[in-house]
Amino acid sequence: MSPMSSMMQELYGSAMAKQVYDRLEKLDPELNDIIQKIAYDFFWSRAGLNIRDKSLVTVVSLVVLGKEEQTRIHINGFLNAGGTPQELLHALVQLSVAATPGSARSGAKALAEVLRTRGCSDSQVGLLASLLDKGLQEASAEAIWSQDGLSARDKHLIEISACAAVGRQEAIKAAILRSLRGGVTREDIRGVLIHQIVYCGFPTAMNGFAALLDAQEGIVL
Repeated sequence: MSPMSSMMQELYGSAMAKQVYDRLEKLDPELNDIIQKIAYDFFWSRAGLNIRDKSLVTVVSLVVLGKEEQTRIHINGFLNAGGTPQELLHALVQLSVAATPGSARSGAKALAEVLRTRGCSDSQVGLLASLLDKGLQEASAEAIWSQDGLSARDKHLIEISACAAVGRQEAIKAAILRSLRGGVTREDIRGVLIHQIVYCGFPTAMNGFAALLDAQEGIVL
């Protein structure tokens, strides 16, 4: 049996980490060994983006890809790492433009389920749902970039993650160009694309790096 990664425990907390670990072990011990050593001990432990930022990238990628069970797990990770439900709500509104409204609603459902398991009341969850509905009704590219609740850097990381996960090459390049012009560093962009290898695969990362190369050639840094 492969030992549990300490990063898994840091990310999820002991109780949830054990649930995820046991689930992986039940699925296949060799799969679990690979995930402990590569996903957690390498990618999650890699220097660069902090755990909160990696969790945000992960949640966005999983929501866009429609991976409901994993989305719930990593929403917990994001909240454990210091992220807030309000930040996720703003991220979902942004996804309605960067990806699809359906992605945003799927993510909202997962967020509500997680919050209930963490002790939030139905009234608190309902308030967040109403705020999301209001945000979706008003969602536009202009409104998203002017909304409070997320830093400009967060918005850029969300857009890059969503566009890369969807796989629209010109959209990825445009998102990267906006982020570079908005002050996001090349290393942060690299961090997003490398972390997505775990949840979106090597082709997604390769396409992202190709877009980054194209974007750098089109901007004076």
